[in-house]
Amino acid sequence: MVPYDYQTRALKALMQGKNIILLIPTGMGKTRTASLPFFHNKAGQYGMLPEKALYVVPMRVLATQFLTTCRTLYKDELNPDQFRETEALYERLKRESISIQTGESPEDPQFESMITACTIDQMLSSALGIPYGLDARKANLNVAAIASSYLILDEPHLYPISEDGRSYKGAFTTCLELLRLLNGLTRFVFMSATMSSELVKRLSTLLNAEIIELDDAELEELNKGRSRVFTRANEPMSAAQILREHERCSLVVCNTVQRAQEMYLQLAEAIEQQQLSIELRLLHSRFTDKDRKNQGKELGDLLGKEQWEKGIYQGEKDVIVVATQVVEVGLDISVQTLHSENAPANSLVQRAGRCARFELQAGRVIIYPLHLDEEGKPASTLPYNADLCQSTWAALERFDGRVIGFREEQELINIVHTAGDLALLDRYEAHRDELQTVITTMLRTNDRTHASELIRDVNQVQLIIHDQPEKEITIRPWQWQSFGLHPSALMGKHWTHLKDCQQKRDLAWMCKQAQQNKAEQQDDEEDQRLPTVYDWPPLTTPEEVPGALLIAMPQQLVTYDKDLGLVFRDGRIALPQRWQTRLDEQHYQSSLLPQTSNKSDGGPTRVQT
Repeated sequence: MVPYDYQTRALKALMQGKNIILLIPTGMGKTRTASLPFFHNKAGQYGMLPEKALYVVPMRVLATQFLTTCRTLYKDELNPDQFRETEALYERLKRESISIQTGESPEDPQFESMITACTIDQMLSSALGIPYGLDARKANLNVAAIASSYLILDEPHLYPISEDGRSYKGAFTTCLELLRLLNGLTRFVFMSATMSSELVKRLSTLLNAEIIELDDAELEELNKGRSRVFTRANEPMSAAQILREHERCSLVVCNTVQRAQEMYLQLAEAIEQQQLSIELRLLHSRFTDKDRKNQGKELGDLLGKEQWEKGIYQGEKDVIVVATQVVEVGLDISVQTLHSENAPANSLVQRAGRCARFELQAGRVIIYPLHLDEEGKPASTLPYNADLCQSTWAALERFDGRVIGFREEQELINIVHTAGDLALLDRYEAHRDELQTVITTMLRTNDRTHASELIRDVNQVQLIIHDQPEKEITIRPWQWQSFGLHPSALMGKHWTHLKDCQQKRDLAWMCKQAQQNKAEQQDDEEDQRLPTVYDWPPLTTPEEVPGALLIAMPQQLVTYDKDLGLVFRDGRIALPQRWQTRLDEQHYQSSLLPQTSNKSDGGPTRVQT
C-alpha cells in the first residue's frame, strides 16, 4: 500500500530522531502512520527507534481494537521473512510478539512483547514504579521497559485530569512531565483528531516535537467524497424524532447509561407499536466483559466498512444503535444519521467520526439540548463540565445546517477548548516542581499514595450481583464479574429508594462491601502464597460507598439483562410491563471470570475505564 505524503513525512521525521505530534481526522490512518515506522525500523535494523513499542490509549476498548488492527497489519502487509528472528525469540520465550495489557486482559504485565497495547493507567503506573498486579520488587523492570520503548500516545487529550479540570494533576500532565524528564531517551508520537490548535503548538514547544498535519489538498484526497451536515435541534431528543429522521442506519448517543437505557426502551416500544422492521441495539459500559466483546464484533458486522458500497448502506436490515460515549472511540463503524445529546465539542467530534466515516458517504449529525429532569429543569451535564457544554451549544449555532469537515471541526474545538487547554498547561507549569518531587518520591519508594492524583482519580465503585457473597466469594473477589458505577448511583435519593425496595421485599440486607478478614492479615515475613480471605459486612450509610473496594447487592434490587445490561430495580428507570415481567424472571448472579495464564493472584487489578 503506497503511503500518503503525510505518512512519509512522519516516517522521515521519526527516522531523523525527532518525536512528532500527529494531528489528522478520525478514520484516516493515525494508527498506521505511527505503527509502520516502528516495523520499518525493526525490519531494517536501522536503530533509529527502540526495539519495542507501547500503544497507549485512554480506554481499554481502544487497546483491544489496536491489537486486532496491528495483528492484521503485521500478518497481511509486512514481509514475514524480515521478522523471523523476532518471532523465533518470542516463541522461545513462550510470549506473543504483539499483546495487550489492560485490567480486563493482563497478558503482558512486564511489557515484554514487541508491541503491547495498553491503557494510560497501565503505562503510567509502570513508569512511576507502581505497576498494577506486580509487587514492588519487580517495579524497576517496568520503569525501564517504559523508558526504553517507542510510545504511541493515542488521543492524549482524553487522558484524565483530576478534580474536573480545576487541578494541574492527572494522567495527561503526568504523561507530559515524564516525556519531558525522559527527553532524549524515550521516543514518542502524540496523535489526536480533536486537540485545539493552541494546545498542539504549546505541546510542540514543551516536548520539542514536530507537528505533522494535513494541508487542504491532502484533506481533499483523504476525504474521498465524505460529507457531514451538523444540525442543532430545538427540542430534547425523543424516540419519535429519531424514528422520523431514521434512514437505514442510525446511531443515538446519550451522555449517561440511564439515559441510554431509557431511550432504548422508548424506541423498542415505538418500533413494536408501529410494527417497524428495525434491529435495535444498546451499547454502554455496564455490560459483562463477554457481552461487550460480542457487541463490538456484531456491530462491526452490521455497520462496518464491508456493509457500504459507493456510500450506500448494503445491510439486509435497518439498524438503530443506542449508545453512550463508549462509542466515541474504538469502533470502526458508520451510520447515515447520528443523534447526539449535547456534549463538549471534542466529544461531539469523536462521535461524529462514526457518521459518514467511509468514502462517498453523506451523513447528518443532529445535536439535541439536554432533556428535562423530574423537576422540569435541564438535566445535569454530568459526566461533562457544564461550562464546556454551554460553550459548545452556543458555538454550534454558527455551524447549524453547514457541511462540517476537518477544518470546521477544528474551528469548533478551538472556540470551545482553547482557553481551558491553555489554563491547564499554565497550572501545570506553575506546579511543575511539585509534580517532579512527587514523581521522584514514587520512583524511589514505590509508594502508591499519589496514584489517584497522578494517574486516574478512580471515581468508581465496582458492583457484584450476588445473594450470598459471604459464602461464595471469600477469596479474590475482584476476579468475579463486576460492573463499574459512579458512587452517586448508590447515594442520595438512590440510596433512599433502594432502602425502600429492601423493606418492601423484606430483604435482610441492601449492600455489602468486601473487607479483608482481620484475623487472616499476615505480616510481610509470613507466607504470602496463601490467598487473603474477605468478609462482607453490610454498608450502613451512603457515605461508605465511595471508599468500598467492592460492593455486593442481591438480585432482587439489581439484575442483569443481555439486552439492557445492569438494571436497578428501584424504579429509577420507567419499565414497560413486558420488561418488568422479563426482569422479574431473570435469575442473574455474578460469576467467576476465566483467568488468563498471566493473571496475577497478588491483588486486585485496578479498574480501567
